[in-house]
Amino acid sequence: MRKRDDYRVAVKSVTLLITIAVCLLIVGLLFLSFCVVEALVLLFTGGAFSLVFPAIATAVAVLAIMALALVAGGAE
Repeated sequence: MRKRDDYRVAVKSVTLLITIAVCLLIVGLLFLSFCVVEALVLLFTGGAFSLVFPAIATAVAVLAIMALALVAGGAE
């Protein structure tokens, strides 16, 4: 019985690490997509590139996704 419990703990740990890695990857891709959009807009308008607006947009998008997950029952 002890061996089975150790196996379950190991599987849960690996699953948690994979979930965290995927979440960080999604947030990174979201940030990069906002950076690309701002770079393209500023290319045509002639402005200076800044990381402030993509960072704010990423934070708002992540908070919106978290709110949707809570409303959909992700906190059960």
